Amino acid sequence: MRRYAEVKTANMLMAVELSRRSKGQLRSYSLHPGMVATNTVDKEALWPAFRQLDIVTSDMKPKENGFERWKTIPQGATTTVVAAFDPRLDDKAGTYLVDGNIAMKEQVASHAVDPVCCLLLE
Repeated sequence: MRRYAEVKTANMLMAVELSRRSKGQLRSYSLHPGMVATNTVDKEALWPAFRQLDIVTSDMKPKENGFERWKTIPQGATTTVVAAFDPRLDDKAGTYLVDGNIAMKEQVASHAVDPVCCLLLE
């Protein structure tokens, strides 16, 4: 899970920096589509992480009482569609989206959107 968090943070920083460098000419976002019930639960390499997070049953079925509800594929696609087409985001490039909305402060680690951290991309 640590690697996932590192990659997610890099993705968020890239969205912030791409937006800054393009001076608003490109709309770049990062997002969390949610836990989408797909065939990922069939990948045995992921089973230990899923069990550690307590999001699957012992027979690898999605748990409804995990840390967040599983979404259907259309529900999981919603935030990506919002990022691509929602005009409310036109002046909000570089933001992080969750459940089709701009994430609340408590949903985002401050270092993941800190422009100073983008110096790593120089």
